[in-house]
Amino acid sequence: MTSRLLICACLLLAVPPAWAIDPSLYSGVVALFDLEFAAARSRFRDYIRREPDDPAGYIHEAAAIWWESSTELMYGKVDRGLEKLFFEDLDRALKLSKERFEAPRVEARAEAYLTAGTALGLRGQWHLDRDQRSKAFSYARKGAKHLRKCLEIDKGRSDAHLGLGLLAYRKGDKDGVYAIRTALDGGDWTPPAAAYFLLRILILDRGDYEEALPVIRRLRGQFPSSLYLRFLEAVALQRLGRWNESHKLVYDAFRSEPLRKQMLGSEHPRLLCGFFQHVCLERGTLIGAAEWTSRAMETGEPKGAWLELMRAYRGLAYDLAGEREVAARTYAEMRRQPEVERLQLLVETCRPAACGRREAVEFLRALSR
Repeated sequence: MTSRLLICACLLLAVPPAWAIDPSLYSGVVALFDLEFAAARSRFRDYIRREPDDPAGYIHEAAAIWWESSTELMYGKVDRGLEKLFFEDLDRALKLSKERFEAPRVEARAEAYLTAGTALGLRGQWHLDRDQRSKAFSYARKGAKHLRKCLEIDKGRSDAHLGLGLLAYRKGDKDGVYAIRTALDGGDWTPPAAAYFLLRILILDRGDYEEALPVIRRLRGQFPSSLYLRFLEAVALQRLGRWNESHKLVYDAFRSEPLRKQMLGSEHPRLLCGFFQHVCLERGTLIGAAEWTSRAMETGEPKGAWLELMRAYRGLAYDLAGEREVAARTYAEMRRQPEVERLQLLVETCRPAACGRREAVEFLRALSR
């Protein structure tokens, strides 16, 4: 898992200095944390139309396409048009950055190398996600070279430490995490990216939810509308044994009409598994989800859509974990609810015979249509 996520110098969700003053870039980043990828791309494209010679817009659009791909449940695919645009954006960002390598101002030169390193690292990550390891390592090395040049020009440019820290961590260097934290605490435009990748290390590699929780809350403070981050915090609280707080976070979202629509909307699978990907369907995760839903059935309204939603996921979690008898009983208890009528697909598919991962993925996607 680590090798897929941390080898390159990609600065996910990197927010260049313009984001603080440009509404298109800022609102696009917010949309990314809301998993509204089409809206994010639209806002970044608006910036590109206004500032066609600024590599920041192209980097943002490419990062949005990459993240959409990386959170696509199980498959990691986007349509060919977006894939083509991804590479075009990175080529354009790299070209514009190289044109600034000899800029008269130190700050401009440093940022040019930083942007070039970002573009190369992001391209490397794309290839690595698709097991094209030779290409991935080649782009990663080139990206790291540019990031080191950035620091050579401007030692105070903490943003460059994120990509270098990710590479160092992958090589087993303990200072890699320190470098990522340097970008988190001292970077001008990488803190969201640094926090995100630090969470990958703390949660997916180390299972350290106690240390991860304040990082999640830091991100939630910056992006309070993100249901994606709310779900991630709920998982952390559950793993720390703080069940009531975990349930309240999700149930409060369910009671909020805007968040409820998002929870049951088109990005539903990404909310559940976008961060964890294949780990989401491993037995340990599934048993934890089954226990969470079992307890959540006693939280809030004793009937209605909430109860049926919890039953559906309880049954599916037990089914995928190989606990067929418990799963079958849970399916049998399910009742039709207009708001979540599509849950009946699960009953029709999984009650007669045990469901596997393929059926689970199809069910999640059907629930989101």
